[in-house]
Amino acid sequence: MKKYHLISAALCLLALLAVSNSVFAHYVSVTTDNYHPQTGEEVTIQIGWGHKFPGDGEMRKEGYQHTNIEIIDPMGAKKSIAILPREEKGNEPIKVKFAEQGVYTILISQKQFSTKTAKGYKYLPKDQLDHVIHSRWSETVSKTIVNAGPVDLSFNSSKTDTTDRFQIIPLKNPLMLEKGEILPVKVTLDGEPWGGMVCATYAGFSDMEDTFAYTTKADKEGIARIKILEKGLWLIKADHAYPYEDPKKADEYSLKVTLTFNNN
Repeated sequence: MKKYHLISAALCLLALLAVSNSVFAHYVSVTTDNYHPQTGEEVTIQIGWGHKFPGDGEMRKEGYQHTNIEIIDPMGAKKSIAILPREEKGNEPIKVKFAEQGVYTILISQKQFSTKTAKGYKYLPKDQLDHVIHSRWSETVSKTIVNAGPVDLSFNSSKTDTTDRFQIIPLKNPLMLEKGEILPVKVTLDGEPWGGMVCATYAGFSDMEDTFAYTTKADKEGIARIKILEKGLWLIKADHAYPYEDPKKADEYSLKVTLTFNNN
């Protein structure tokens, strides 16, 4: 089984090498300290950042300027959540309570320029900077699924559709899956099926950067099937890049999407 895991991880690496260097940029993930809270119970939202899962670093303060968190309740209503950045890196604990029973989607979105220069990364277009190495317009959507109260057996995948440009939609309740089962997810780009490579991993699989436990390709309907190799905290990730419309401002569009869940 371990040999199978390593082969799968190697295939994911080879597939990503063929896409774009933006695949290996830092990425955001969102997790919580409790995926099965009781209604009214306090839950802490955690923002992961880096090249590993869970995140191995913290965002710089300026990175929060274009970072938003929303919670989508079981009826589909959205509520914005405030983020308080710390002085240099990271943020103050984000604590929430879920008033109603059912499945909630916690969503982090980022839209900003990210430019690598000889003096480090800047959140500006390249025509406002010197000594630019590479620049991208980055759009990231990260979401996690939480079930408040008794397990919701009537999981409705459309409730996790956030209508973002690039997203992963679970077609089963991922919190209920057992080891060895398959989680089908639908990946869409601008509302249409997306047929690229999808990678997944779970906390504890590897301590190496940009290393994943499982890879597959979405079919013509945008459906990717992820085998749940272990129970625990999971991340599913996809990346898409294409040339930016104004090369004076950036070299490419970089779209990233992650879905996290815990089926323990």
